[in-house]
Amino acid sequence: MSRIDRYYIVAAAAYLVIGLCLGIGMGITENFQLVAVHAHINLVGWASLGLYGLTLRAFPELRASKLAPWQFGVANLGAITFLPGIALAVTQTTPVLAIVGSLIWLLGALLFLAMCIGLARNGGQPGDRTPR
Repeated sequence: MSRIDRYYIVAAAAYLVIGLCLGIGMGITENFQLVAVHAHINLVGWASLGLYGLTLRAFPELRASKLAPWQFGVANLGAITFLPGIALAVTQTTPVLAIVGSLIWLLGALLFLAMCIGLARNGGQPGDRTPR
């Protein structure tokens, strides 16, 4: 997945649009019950996935990690599960999906941490570049 950084940016941009649409919809209807969902879409989807992508872009060694495709899959599964789960929890339907999604999201973050530790151990420097 040599283009994984770009896939992260595309996913982040999609969440940005979703978050904006939800925010605009809440403003138009003056119903802010899902404000926590809106905030988490922007934080988990737009900001976190975008930062994963930019970090992988800055550190090509991370893109080359054997964990990178797993981390991408787990992080995106976590986001897809966690964000609707928050909506279900806020509307007091059930918190189960939010709990499961948050644990999957945590696993994605732990995989990213493992990748970063591997980068630090291997002595990769921010200025090191490999061909894209």
